[in-house]
Amino acid sequence: SSNNFAVKSESNSNATPITRYVPKQNSKRLMQGEKELNDEQLKKEGIHVHIVRNNNNNNNDNDNDSNGSRSYDTVNCCIIGSADSPYEGMFLFFEIKIPPDYPFSPPKVMFKSLEKTVRFHPNLYTEGKVCLSIIGTWSGPGWAPCMKIKTVILTIQSILVKNPIVNEPAYSRYTEEQGKSYDIITQYNAFRYGVIKMMKTPPPGFEVFLPVMKAHLIPNRDFYFNHIQSKKEETKNTNFTVELIDKFFRLKQVANYDELEQMFLELYSNF
Repeated sequence: SSNNFAVKSESNSNATPITRYVPKQNSKRLMQGEKELNDEQLKKEGIHVHIVRNNNNNNNDNDNDSNGSRSYDTVNCCIIGSADSPYEGMFLFFEIKIPPDYPFSPPKVMFKSLEKTVRFHPNLYTEGKVCLSIIGTWSGPGWAPCMKIKTVILTIQSILVKNPIVNEPAYSRYTEEQGKSYDIITQYNAFRYGVIKMMKTPPPGFEVFLPVMKAHLIPNRDFYFNHIQSKKEETKNTNFTVELIDKFFRLKQVANYDELEQMFLELYSNF
């Protein structure tokens, strides 16, 4: 059987169809990538994946590996925010779509831990767009066929760090105080929406991560409650407003840590 498939394209209704050959998904490459994505070390680093199998193979042998396993065209990913960042303990979901000519074209990535009024990161938009040069959504070094899905996931994880506002192109204009304000806003929303909301109503297809999320929450109970308590003491007021308003960000957050604490108490009462 052929290693390529044909795609017909037409510039207008009267044009002669042009047939171009696009390299077919390499089953061995995908299988190798799957093994890497399920590596225990990634899980220890807070990266968990779920492979969504492709049900539309039309009995084409090229879509199966030597063991008869179906290929896949979507990888759903859960990244648990790392320590010493405003994302610590947050569940960040990403949908990674693999194009037919992978690895010659980059995957399409959508951020799924969405809250309409919250911009968690300069590179993560409220409608789900993920800005990274290696997937072609931002300027800079682009995709190369030697890269893998694992490369994309690790790149995303690398930007989820302390003081994320440095990823904003105009960040040099921000004061240190504005950077701290962005961290406070992000951390509060990470708890309220990135933990509470994601546990209660995960995006469709991401319910598979609920056992992983619960397994993370149970031993880290003290972390969440100690953080909330420290913020209550720090602000000396359970209701306070954090503002960061400029050309790029218009953020105004009323942080109620008493309310947040009650949400976590309710969440943990279900375990």
